[in-house]
Amino acid sequence: MFSSLLRWLGVFVFVVSPGILLAEEETLEYPVDTGKYIGPSDLAVAPSGEFLYVAEFDAARLRKARTDGSAPATVLNLPIKPERIKMFQDGKSLALVGGEGSGKLLVVDCESLKIAKEIPVGYYPAAVDVFEPKNGEPAIAYVANRFGGDISVVDLVQGEELRRFPFGREPIALAVTPDGKKLIVVPQNPEDQAVESGITLTVRLYDTATGDVKKMRLRNGIINGRDVVITPDGRYAFLTCLLSHFDNVPTHVDGGWMIENMIAAIDMEVDQYADTFYLDDMGLGAGNPWGITCSSDSRFLAIAHAGSCEITLLNLPKIFKILDARPHSSRPGFGAMTAVFYTAGDESLPSRMRIPVGLYGARQLAIHGNSIYFTAYYEDSVGRIDCRFTEPIEMTRGFMFD
Repeated sequence: MFSSLLRWLGVFVFVVSPGILLAEEETLEYPVDTGKYIGPSDLAVAPSGEFLYVAEFDAARLRKARTDGSAPATVLNLPIKPERIKMFQDGKSLALVGGEGSGKLLVVDCESLKIAKEIPVGYYPAAVDVFEPKNGEPAIAYVANRFGGDISVVDLVQGEELRRFPFGREPIALAVTPDGKKLIVVPQNPEDQAVESGITLTVRLYDTATGDVKKMRLRNGIINGRDVVITPDGRYAFLTCLLSHFDNVPTHVDGGWMIENMIAAIDMEVDQYADTFYLDDMGLGAGNPWGITCSSDSRFLAIAHAGSCEITLLNLPKIFKILDARPHSSRPGFGAMTAVFYTAGDESLPSRMRIPVGLYGARQLAIHGNSIYFTAYYEDSVGRIDCRFTEPIEMTRGFMFD
């Protein structure tokens, strides 16, 4: 485990307490009082950091709990099974989507924990994001209707659906830029036929004012899109996915010969697929990357791995440096190898920290300050990692530590 600490040098360093390496983990167990599974599917933290809001898919509830555990949680029974939630900037309301075949968007008052609006949307809504204009215009929600194959655009003040953007097969994640001008939508699966030689995800970028769309095919073999996040400055979007080597004959299953776990980067400024970053080590796969989020200061990306039960932190400034320096003739995803083999000048790609959490089904995350919260779906729990960071340390030359 000491090697992991060394690999993280040059990003920021966790303060190590006696008996605790890199991070303190705390499990916030739910009291199972319903006689059934809870299935936490998403979560959000209030801007103050005082409250945590957890969507419980299997129990069809929304839970409000103090992050310090100083008082019992409050539970709101919902008319739908919630998939995803999005906190408003002022922390007074949150948007929540779900309902499977009878899709709905709910606006919930965070103080009273009561439903303020209930708005019908599309078929099997799977994701939601909210744009709040600063000029007094109504807040707009965008909802990915997974099995409806379209995107609902909803006026949250009037409580009505304004229009739908056509998409295609299984939109599962979306994010709107900070200025509200662009919307990126990620599918879970490719639209190509299985007999074709070129099979990959087709990401779509929408002009939110006109509905015009640009389709963007990723590197051949990329499948299983799960989540997407846009950096606070709106420059880049990062999505979790897998790379399937279906065009190769695997002689063994280890070393990424069949599947590699990765994130793809989209340059939102020029609407271009920029590059691919691998999450695996040569001898240890980072299985099934699911949720992804970005710290408010753009220091790191956090990724939840549902398969390997861990949280990965990526050094975002180093990724920015690599992306900004890429040649115009670059072929995204083909210049980047695993961190064991690939070096860009003097640093490994990507510089990262893998934190085992020991909780099954790590899916979605939320960051507040130095705390990272994540849902553990199969544990009916929420985990918390408390991090304490020092100042960044610059590396003059890259090394691999074993």
